[in-house]
Amino acid sequence: MGQKTRPTGFRTGIMVDWLSHWYASKQDFSDLLVEDAKIRKFIKKRYGGSGISKIR
Repeated sequence: MGQKTRPTGFRTGIMVDWLSHWYASKQDFSDLLVEDAKIRKFIKKRYGGSGISKIR
């Protein structure tokens, strides 16, 4: 049985750009990553039906 690869993850950085563009130090990276995920979740929940195609 073959291994399945998600097309988005496979092409990220080559054909598809990353969803986020930010830089952080090693100490702040995990906190900012969690914060980024929370912001995206909030926007999708609050404005999901408003026609926003991508959250960058």
